Amino acid sequence: MRYVRRISSAFVIASALAVAACSGGGGSSGGVPNPGPTAQYPGSVAFTSSVTDGTVQIPPPYGTASGGITVTTSLTAPSGVPAANPIGAHTTLLYVGVTFADTVVLNGQLGFVIDPPNGVDLDAGPLYVAYFDASTTSWNYGFAGPGAQTGGKIVFSPAPGQFTFQGGTTYYYALLQVTGSAPTPTPTASPTPTPTASPTPTPTPTASPTPTPTPTASPTPTPTPTPNPLTVTSSSISLIGAGATYAQSFQVAEDGYTGAITESDTCAGIATPAPINGNGPTLNVTVTGVAAGTCAITYFDSYGQSVGVNVTVTTASIGVQ
Repeated sequence: MRYVRRISSAFVIASALAVAACSGGGGSSGGVPNPGPTAQYPGSVAFTSSVTDGTVQIPPPYGTASGGITVTTSLTAPSGVPAANPIGAHTTLLYVGVTFADTVVLNGQLGFVIDPPNGVDLDAGPLYVAYFDASTTSWNYGFAGPGAQTGGKIVFSPAPGQFTFQGGTTYYYALLQVTGSAPTPTPTASPTPTPTASPTPTPTPTASPTPTPTPTASPTPTPTPTPNPLTVTSSSISLIGAGATYAQSFQVAEDGYTGAITESDTCAGIATPAPINGNGPTLNVTVTGVAAGTCAITYFDSYGQSVGVNVTVTTASIGVQ
């Protein structure tokens, strides 16, 4: 099973399907479970395995939330869970289990950000994340994907909506690479039936007409409002040096939205975005370079929408003659 590193006050990363729970379960190889620290919501929980390292992205809660989160990984299907085996050519790379200490209601499903898997040719086929639906004891293979490559990471965005995660229940996900389309089954020829004599039909009595009842009008449901898109004023930031002198600013915005705006990034040791969260409709962010490198920042709203900013920091000096 897996290894839990930390929970940060950031957030993220998918196709959306229903949520259900699967109790307990454990794997045998690929990681070591570690008790989760007290959770911060939204945030992320890091994990490691022999296949890839990454983070599970925890969306904002509906109301208040607390309690630890444990993430485990396994190279084989956990006990009591069938192997993820979609139709067609594929490779199941990793199983990930997520357990919440306390029951929480989140504004979105879980997302994932991973490093490119070791020894996997990404040109051979896209990566997907499947979700095990315990209510039907089957895998939902269209849960998230194909993964989007950004800033040297592969991002699986979460499904929007409210989802309840029961405390003490383990929820299972599988990382897959699809390398071919599903085969078309060959039809089986049906035998030619032997004709039989048709019986003489019995006259059908004439039915008396039944009065048509007056239909009762159904109330018209109130449509759910569609949120405005979450945007950034610049999707790419280039810093030509470290420190406040070379810092640059941009804006994250969503018209008519006053809820929380949160972020998840891969910029540790490269750049520092501030603030890391706030409220709509606008969030003004300043990015300060730390050291040369590239990284990515992803921002989210409570509807599950996300938008990314790529950051490049160069610190090479230019001589003057």
